[in-house]
Amino acid sequence: MQRWAKGLEVDRLVDLNLVATPHRHLDVRAGGTWDVRTSRPSQAMAEVGLAAFRRMHLEMDYVYVDPRALLPDWSVLKAFSSMLYQEASLGGTVRVVDGFDVRVEGAYRRSWLPDVQDVAALDGYRVDVYARIVPRERGVGLRVLASRRDDGVQGYTLLQGAIALDPVRDLRVALELSSAFDDAFDREAYVGRLSGEYRIADAWTLGASVDAARTPTADAELRGILHAVYRREVTP
Repeated sequence: MQRWAKGLEVDRLVDLNLVATPHRHLDVRAGGTWDVRTSRPSQAMAEVGLAAFRRMHLEMDYVYVDPRALLPDWSVLKAFSSMLYQEASLGGTVRVVDGFDVRVEGAYRRSWLPDVQDVAALDGYRVDVYARIVPRERGVGLRVLASRRDDGVQGYTLLQGAIALDPVRDLRVALELSSAFDDAFDREAYVGRLSGEYRIADAWTLGASVDAARTPTADAELRGILHAVYRREVTP
């Protein structure tokens, strides 16, 4: 991945993920991201998923995150996540009806300042409530997230919402809005993204997105990107 802008260095990341299904009701995942430029891990994770019931799925997760290397400067959370942390979480997803899922997740977080010796780690938490509607084929998709987080120094709230639809055949358009603010409203961040993808052939898709942001580090910021994707499935 590369980021081009004045004052932003190029990222050189190596990402590895492993997935196993030892039982038809059990999934195991592990992975990590290594920052080649700084020679340190950006993220590591392990997850165990259990299909407890026909419409319920449970997950136990462990993650290690270095936000300095993982989050780009334009991330809505960049102004709120400067400490390294480890997190253990338990979450459950319930399929209310086909295409409509609700998820609740709670986590215990242990945070500390990077490159500072002999400083006690801080205790924190995260609570997420998430819901989404996914159409089987064409149709309107919705996603909302409300998250309460505290790293032991400050508490803040994250809100996200997105809608996706197909105005014409082979065209998918999405609008995403995110906001984050601390308890005293001293730090606030807002990001909006309008994106679209158009399938021009069986294997080729063209896409574009425009982001507008207001964060503690930027009064106003506008970004755009164009991309082409080639997908081809190979069956052994």
